[in-house]
Amino acid sequence: MRGAGSRRLVIEGLSSALTPRNMQEIDINYASIELRPKGIVIHFSNRLDRYSWIVPYYRLAVFSTLTFSIHSNGKFIKFKKDKNYQENKGFINKMTDFKNA
Repeated sequence: MRGAGSRRLVIEGLSSALTPRNMQEIDINYASIELRPKGIVIHFSNRLDRYSWIVPYYRLAVFSTLTFSIHSNGKFIKFKKDKNYQENKGFINKMTDFKNA
């Protein structure tokens, strides 16, 4: 899997199950997505802490409305559709191709 990582995306919202207890709302939070053979890993940070959410392809649901969101097992992460999203369009298409394969 060459080029298996996305550029950073701006997080707009997290489900309560993924939100860290000490989450700072005043900071702009970023995330990146990494493709793996059996799923994806979403890395995001809050201050000095780094978190990872592992989502297998068979549980992955991707929605693109006013925001771009990834859902799995009742948890979700929403990303803003800004210039960072536009730069990652090719990567997102690649991710959905792996999911559909």
